[in-house]
Amino acid sequence: MAIAWGTENNLDDTLFYNRKEDLKFLTNILDSSQYGSTPTILLTGIRGVGKTALMNKLKNDFKNEYLVIYMDLSLSDKYQKGEFTREAFMELLYKELINACNEFGLKTIDKKIEKYVKTHDIKLIKEIISYENMPVPIPGLKDNYSKLASFVMDLPQKIYEEYQDKLKGVFIFIDEFQIIKGLDEYNNFLWFLRSIVQSQKNVAYMFTGSMSIKDSLIEDIAGKNGAFGGRMLSVDISPFSYETTKLFERKSRFPRV
Repeated sequence: MAIAWGTENNLDDTLFYNRKEDLKFLTNILDSSQYGSTPTILLTGIRGVGKTALMNKLKNDFKNEYLVIYMDLSLSDKYQKGEFTREAFMELLYKELINACNEFGLKTIDKKIEKYVKTHDIKLIKEIISYENMPVPIPGLKDNYSKLASFVMDLPQKIYEEYQDKLKGVFIFIDEFQIIKGLDEYNNFLWFLRSIVQSQKNVAYMFTGSMSIKDSLIEDIAGKNGAFGGRMLSVDISPFSYETTKLFERKSRFPRV
């Protein structure tokens, strides 16, 4: 038997050990999305316990029937430059959404054109060129965050409605979610996300990150007075027990032949 060392996150079935109960529970909850009862899930647990690996396993298990978008906020160019903003969050979500559509074989060129048109304000004049000795004003475009956020957050539901003959639903998995704590007034951002999420019928969300069960973000998200309070299912991923670890070691040393 191969052994999964360190922090490997993309484990195949030969390396993904145990977690049968966690997988069964989360699979059943997520699969209910096809009936229009989409869950919002928060995975908690200590760093390195395997939350990302579990999320990736679910992504691989569902990728042939659901459109699964996986986004790791720490991979955003803006975050790595110390410039992570709400706009950067939306641009990353849009990028991963288009990537997932392409992998699934869904056409997206119309969505790219629509995004360009619908998420900008037209400025009066960008430049003036001369045409047949006459000045011709050329309009410019200005970014509009509100339009961008509305467009991107509404897009998963619209894609499902367009391709529901091919999709059972849409899953959005967001990793390293604790990064949003660095946003200005991030609590308002959480409430904005909640307002969109609760209006969608065919899009399920799963959040996780490097945060313990006592992290203040947990209360802000799923606490009684949190943005998703009463609407989010918190699932704590526990470390393997001593007995499970010893059994894994024994099977690794003496695999069946």
